[in-house]
Amino acid sequence: MKRLLGSIVGCAALAAGAQDLSGELATVHSMRCTFGPGTRTTWVAGHPHTVDVNLDKYIVFDSIDVAAGTANELVDLRVDPARVFRSSFGLIVMDVRSTTFEMTTIFASPAKDGTFPAANVRNLGDPVASSEQYFGSCKLQS
Repeated sequence: MKRLLGSIVGCAALAAGAQDLSGELATVHSMRCTFGPGTRTTWVAGHPHTVDVNLDKYIVFDSIDVAAGTANELVDLRVDPARVFRSSFGLIVMDVRSTTFEMTTIFASPAKDGTFPAANVRNLGDPVASSEQYFGSCKLQS
C-alpha cells in the first residue's frame, strides 16, 4: 500500500513538471513548518461533516535529499521516514503510517519574509474516518 501511494504521488509530481523545480527548495536539507488554521471532516451516518479547527503544530523535515526523494519527519517527539517528491510548484513530503496518511505541500513561491506557503493534509482511519487540512508556512534552516 505504501509503495502504491508513493507511486501515485510520484507520478502526479512528475506529470506536473517535476524537473522544473529550482531555487532554494531544490537543494533544501532542513525546514521547520508551522501550521494553524484548517478544517476537519468526519463522516456521520455516511455524510461529511466539516468544522473549522486550529492545529497549532510544527513539523520539522530534516535530512532532506530531494534527489533521492527521502527525508525524516520530526513531530510529536517521533521521527518518521518520509518520501519527497518534486513538482513544478514545490515539494511534496509524504508520510504513511498504519493509521495515518500525511502529505505536506511546500509551495516554491516564497513570501516577503522568506517563508514558503504550505498545506498539510492528514487522513486518519482510527477511531473514525476523518480528513484534515491545515495551512501555514515553512522556514528553511541551515
